[in-house]
Amino acid sequence: MLDPNLPLTGPEHNPQRTDLAPNHLVYIIYTSGSTGTPKGVMVEHRHLNNLIHWHLRDFSVRAGTRSTATAGLAFDASAWELWPALSSGGTLLLPPRAVARDIAQMLEWWARQPLDISFLVTPLAAMVLREQAIGRTLRCLLIGGDHLDRMPSVLPENLSLINNYGPTETTIVATLWRPSRRRFPPVREIPRLRKHR
Repeated sequence: MLDPNLPLTGPEHNPQRTDLAPNHLVYIIYTSGSTGTPKGVMVEHRHLNNLIHWHLRDFSVRAGTRSTATAGLAFDASAWELWPALSSGGTLLLPPRAVARDIAQMLEWWARQPLDISFLVTPLAAMVLREQAIGRTLRCLLIGGDHLDRMPSVLPENLSLINNYGPTETTIVATLWRPSRRRFPPVREIPRLRKHR
């Protein structure tokens, strides 16, 4: 958290680091994952870079694209919300603190935002889909943390719905599928990752 009373100091240009390599750590996140045993996952620059570039390309994210940060910071999906927006010059909308603590208020806030793309955990996405509480500008709803059990009977025509999955160890997203009203299409991997059965 930034201290608003401290002056901001530092270079006014992007510092050039020539000593960083793709295998250097960018962050560590703690998770219990599927094992239930807490552990730290060390995420390297190359893996985060792969996630960011895939996200920007596949979802047409660029300067001015509006998205949200609704996942808690302890959830690895928060890094997925944050880094593509910052890397592209996008606009990242944050719910006010009081709103973020109340699911109903947060979803009301979310539905009122002029969003292009947004992530919601699957149970919240199921709620907004069931209640048809989706803003008119939203073109892509990314869901994850669990699989979507059933498709809503009505989807806005301009909305792409993408169910994502990935253990923290693969830098958040490893596979995705685009559910349709008629069938559950095959799962596919994001670039540079392979799924194993």
